Amino acid sequence: MYCHLDHILKTKLMVISAFLRRACSLWARIVLSLPRACFHQIDAMSVAVLLIVLSHAASALAYDQEAARLVDESLGLIRSGHFNMAERRLKTAIKLEPSLAEAHHNLGLVYCNFGDLDSALLEFETATHLAPLQYPSWMMLAAVQQCQAKIDAA
Repeated sequence: MYCHLDHILKTKLMVISAFLRRACSLWARIVLSLPRACFHQIDAMSVAVLLIVLSHAASALAYDQEAARLVDESLGLIRSGHFNMAERRLKTAIKLEPSLAEAHHNLGLVYCNFGDLDSALLEFETATHLAPLQYPSWMMLAAVQQCQAKIDAA
């Protein structure tokens, strides 16, 4: 089990930062292309655009924090054997942030515990696709495939 909340938040902050840079760059090009007579209107437009961009950035960050909180809670639930509660939290986290590899990985662990190897396999495959450098998901993917091969051979 792993959860890199700092990594998740840093990644999203980088995405938001890049979005803000692109928005500012675009806005600067628009402003520079306007005739001088329009400059008195820029202040109100600038404030409106800035507020929209910042509200999108804030909502994206809040979205990720809630998903990350749910993943973090699920780890404690998994450790204490409350797999049904962990499953509900992880499914909610995935609905909030489908690209959260840690949520898919941990949901795969829950499914392994339930004995649902097909669902576990899908979650580990998703986790490895989303975060190819996170080796625990690769290890679990291989372990589930090996278990399935033994079951098929029996």
